[in-house]
This record gives sequence, C-alpha cells and structure tokens, in this order.
Amino acid sequence: FVIVPSKWNEPFGRVVVEAGLHKTPALCSANGGLPESVGYSEFVVNSNNPEDYIQQIQKLNNEYERARQLAYENAKSKRAETQLDRFKSIANSRANIQI
Repeated sequence: FVIVPSKWNEPFGRVVVEAGLHKTPALCSANGGLPESVGYSEFVVNSNNPEDYIQQIQKLNNEYERARQLAYENAKSKRAETQLDRFKSIANSRANIQI
C-alpha cells in the first residue's frame, strides 16, 4: 500500500494515480482532490489518526488482489489520454462538431 495522509488540500492526487498504474492500492486522507483521485471511498480515511489507517489497511489486506485491481482500473480512467477522449466525446455531443 501507498499511504498519503496529507493534511494539505491537494488539488489532484497524482501519487495515488501513479501507484494505481503499478497496481499498488493507495490509502489517502479526505482532503482536497485525493478522494476523487483514488476513486473509491474504501481507500479514503476520514481521520488523521494513524490507527484508522492501520485498521483500513488490515481490512483491505483481506481482499488485496481486489484492491489492486480497483486501484489499477481507477488509475487507467484518470490517464490524460482517457480524460482527453472523454472531453472530446462530450464536446462533440454538445457542440455537434468534431474535435
């Protein structure tokens, strides 16, 4: 696991996305854009208490292969190419033009 217990309001959690691309689940704080970046509420710890992180790691460790797959699928959806394709699709459907 990668642990990102940031107290800062991160605009985007690049670290958790990069970890996911390597099939490494990341647990993060609920600050800023980290929850959106990590993609699943079970990877977000709503506390600054280290014991809460340990408890969540133990819970996810029981389903580690599933956590790895979720992290990877989420990270793939956050890649720049994927986001650009999504933007083009929305723009094309709304403006009725091809980008």
